[in-house]
Amino acid sequence: MATEFNTPFDLYRANLGIALRSLASAHEWRQHTWALEKLRIERDLDALRQASESVAAAKDWNELTVTFQNVLRDYLAAGTNIWQQGAGIAVQTQKDLGESVRDGLKGWQPGWQSAWFDQWQKVAGTNPLGAPVRDWMSSFGRAVSGVVDNYTAFNPAAQPVQNGSSGAGTRARATRGDQHAA
Repeated sequence: MATEFNTPFDLYRANLGIALRSLASAHEWRQHTWALEKLRIERDLDALRQASESVAAAKDWNELTVTFQNVLRDYLAAGTNIWQQGAGIAVQTQKDLGESVRDGLKGWQPGWQSAWFDQWQKVAGTNPLGAPVRDWMSSFGRAVSGVVDNYTAFNPAAQPVQNGSSGAGTRARATRGDQHAA
C-alpha cells in the first residue's frame, strides 16, 4: 500500500531558513570569539612591551616595582574590559539565537502541521499497530504548538485558570500571605 505525501514548498523554504539562520548565528559567534581573542593577544603584547620597556628604563628595584605594578594594573583593566565585552556578546548572542529559533518555528509550524502531521495521521490511522504513533504525534503537535505560543505547554503558570478553579498563581499568592487572592 502506497501512501501519498505532499510536502508544500513553504515547508522546504522554512526548513532552509532555519538552517541558514543557524549557520549565520554560528558564524557570527565565531566572529565575536575571534574578535575577543584578538583583543586578548593585543593585551598580552602590550603588557610584554611595557614590561620590556620598564626593565630597560629602570634604574633601581623600586622603580622597576612601580612600573611593573602599573603594567599589571593596565593588564588587569584590559582583561576586565574583555570579560565585560564577552559577557555582553554572550547575552546578545543568546537573545538573538532565541529570537531566531522562535521566528523559525513560527514559519515552520504551519507548513509542518499541514504537510506532515496530517500525513502521519493517515499512516497511523491505517495501521492497527499505529496507536502509539497516533498518541505520540498528537502529544508532539501539542508540544510544538505550546513552544511557539510562548512555551505554554511547558509552563503551567502561563496557562490561564479556567472555571474559577484554584490555579498555580492563586496558590503562589496564598503561600506569600495574600489571603484574598482573586
